[in-house]
Amino acid sequence: MKHAVTRTLFDYWTRLRGQRTAPDRFEIEPGDIRHILGDTFILEAIDRQTFNFRLAGTRLCSAYCRELKGRNLLDLWAGKDRDALACLLAAIVEDGVVTRLAVEAPMKFEVSSAEAILAVVGQEEPCLLSVEASSQDVPVEAFVEPLVARPALLIAGGGHVGQAVARQADLVGFEIVVIDDRPEFTRADLFPPGVTTRCGPVDEQLARLPIDGDTYVVIVTRGHRHDAEALAACLHRPAAYVGMIGSRRKVAMLREEFIASARATAAELDRVYAPIGLEIGARTVPEIATSIVAQLIAVRRGTAAARCCIR
Repeated sequence: MKHAVTRTLFDYWTRLRGQRTAPDRFEIEPGDIRHILGDTFILEAIDRQTFNFRLAGTRLCSAYCRELKGRNLLDLWAGKDRDALACLLAAIVEDGVVTRLAVEAPMKFEVSSAEAILAVVGQEEPCLLSVEASSQDVPVEAFVEPLVARPALLIAGGGHVGQAVARQADLVGFEIVVIDDRPEFTRADLFPPGVTTRCGPVDEQLARLPIDGDTYVVIVTRGHRHDAEALAACLHRPAAYVGMIGSRRKVAMLREEFIASARATAAELDRVYAPIGLEIGARTVPEIATSIVAQLIAVRRGTAAARCCIR
């Protein structure tokens, strides 16, 4: 993000929404971003053909010589251009991805160009495109930068495996929180910059953290009892992934224990990736961390990850 206004607005938006796709409307306080309001607009998606301005900066309104708040953005476009823009906005809303589009000159997209832009959004990587524009005789260059929310990774256990997982998961875009009840394993210098650490009983800390469909939980504590407590704290919550380290024997024992004590059903335990990680023959700590992060990526991208459930 090259422009200060873009960075400021995106940081504000991210801070408000936390782990959600978007903040609630009542949370947006224009006064908090008043110094960038003149160059800013925020849309409210009503349906696939209605994207109303909830906020429209004074400079933007001046360019159109009218107040834009409450108006449908698509009404500023017509024909194929309107259809292309509607397609782009609908895809962004459905994918939960924020996108910044910068162009060299005023332009109107052909539908084929909008599809090319959508492909970049799906790839989650910035790209400079040469796109066809109905209002131009030559292709126009457009820079498309998807601003993708980072999935949350909660690592229960700050020991050697937890540290290695944090280092590798940071490289592939996870927002990481490491939890341990030992202060010496939640020191900031043990983890990459930006990793959050929380010291306290692991189950209690997990219970306090938001867990939703974009949250991944890796349980790598120092013992069976702590693993069981961590698992119980997140098993009934809508995480995208819950994985637990341990031998097959330990995993089988824990399964029997949970079912016998009515702490979980067989179906609930079937959601857990345990023993954790892809089966790549990992032995060393870095190899184990690689197998775990590879499985996180596979689950996130919806590929056929080799899965070993608690059985």
